[in-house]
Amino acid sequence: MEISKPSKNEIKFIKSLSIKKYRYKNASFIVEGLKSVQEFVHSGTKVQRIYLTSNLIEQLNFNMHIYECKIIDENSFKQLSEQNTPSGILAIVEMPQIELNKEELQKGCTLILDNVQDPGNLGTLIRLADWFGIKQVVCSIGTVDCYNSKTVQATMGSLCRVPVFYENLLELMEDQKNIKKYSAILGGQNLYETVVESPCFLILGNEANGINVDLKAFRNCGIEIPKMGKAESLNVAIAGGIILAEFHRQFNKQ
Repeated sequence: MEISKPSKNEIKFIKSLSIKKYRYKNASFIVEGLKSVQEFVHSGTKVQRIYLTSNLIEQLNFNMHIYECKIIDENSFKQLSEQNTPSGILAIVEMPQIELNKEELQKGCTLILDNVQDPGNLGTLIRLADWFGIKQVVCSIGTVDCYNSKTVQATMGSLCRVPVFYENLLELMEDQKNIKKYSAILGGQNLYETVVESPCFLILGNEANGINVDLKAFRNCGIEIPKMGKAESLNVAIAGGIILAEFHRQFNKQ
C-alpha cells in the first residue's frame, strides 16, 4: 500500500472547487465523509477520483481498485478538506447533466425553494425530499448552490438520488398552471385543516423574507404550521419537514 502526497496541481484543483464559478467550469464538486462518498459510489454517479487516508481502507464498502483512489497522509488530507474535522475521505464527483422532468411535476409533490440562502438548510431540505420520496427539487436562480460543500455535507448522500434544478420560478408557475400550489406563509391556513391535493407544489421561501411577492400571486393556498408555544419562528428546514410529513400522511390516505 503506497501512501503519497497530492501534487500542487491536485491541491489547487480541489481547492478551486470550493468556488461556484470553478465548480461549474469543471462540472465537478467535492463530496466528503465516508457515508456520503459511499452513497455516491453506489448511486452510479460518475466519481472521478477518491482521496483517502489509510485508516479508512478497511471501512470501505466498495472495491477501491475499480475507482481512481489515492491514499494520502493525514496532513495532506487536511490541506484538501474544507471540514473543521476532516473525515479522511473525499471524492471529486461529476455534476449530473440532466434536465427538469416536467412529466414528474404531474405526480405527487414537488418541493419548490425560493431564494433559500443557508447551505445547511438547503442540504437538509434535499435530505427531507429524499426521505419523503420527492423526485425533484426546484430552486429559484437566487437559491444557494446545491453543490456547495456545506450543502452536499448536509444532504448526507441524498443529493445523489434527488436531482436539484435551478429555474425561473415565475415562468415555471405560469407554465404549470394546472398544478395546485401551497405556499408556507405567516397568517396562512392551518396546515392540519388543509386538504392537500396532488399533484402539487410546496413553496418554501427565504429564511428572513419568506416567499417572493411576485411568486405569492401564483399560490392557490397559503399554509401555516399552527403555533402552540412561544417560539418566534421556525427554521425553514424544520418547517419543511413538518409540512412534508403532513402532506405525506394525507397522500397515503388518498
